[in-house]
Amino acid sequence: MARGREPRGPAGHGLSGEGTGRRYLGHADQGSHVVLFVRDSPGDDIGPGAPFLCLGACTYVSHEGRKPIAITWKVRRAMPGETFRAASVVAS
Repeated sequence: MARGREPRGPAGHGLSGEGTGRRYLGHADQGSHVVLFVRDSPGDDIGPGAPFLCLGACTYVSHEGRKPIAITWKVRRAMPGETFRAASVVAS
């Protein structure tokens, strides 16, 4: 790679972030997969360490920023209704 040139990601986007961000953005080209796990909060009524919900495999859509980097993913199957409603409130 030429000095001073930024690597290019999917759809010609410049790659943002450091090693982890680059790995996420170029995951399809590298033959790897991203599996998304989510939770409402870090704790629940029992205490810290609330369980995660696996939403399954997802694909890169877009990203913004450098540090921090915000990545938009598309999940390959529908989210459970309650999880979708909670995510919609946070996103608005």
